[in-house]
Amino acid sequence: MQDPLDIETKAQKLSAALEKHLGVKGRSLAHRVRRAGRRLPRRIREHAHLLAEADAVRDNIKISRQYDAAQIARAYEHVSDYLATIDRADARRGRILSILAVLAFNFILLFVAFVVFLRMRGIV
Repeated sequence: MQDPLDIETKAQKLSAALEKHLGVKGRSLAHRVRRAGRRLPRRIREHAHLLAEADAVRDNIKISRQYDAAQIARAYEHVSDYLATIDRADARRGRILSILAVLAFNFILLFVAFVVFLRMRGIV
């Protein structure tokens, strides 16, 4: 049987890590995991959902017995290890560079179309 206080502390730590590393806010761990969505890999998302389910039923003793303590500990370890590797500033830089790359490509495409247009008109 899993200690309810242990699940609660793990859920609080995981919620704080989700907010710190991904900037995800929400009412509960389940809400934060849902909002993180595809920013988490599938396996990590499954582990996080398991922790959120265990957190949601931690006060119901009969249902909380269905969750294996070792499985919950492993899931918490996997999710927290993954979140520790995320650098929020680097992700922001990557998003900005991606947007700039798309803009540069569109400007190049527009310039080529303009030159082709001028060539067809006989100006260039």
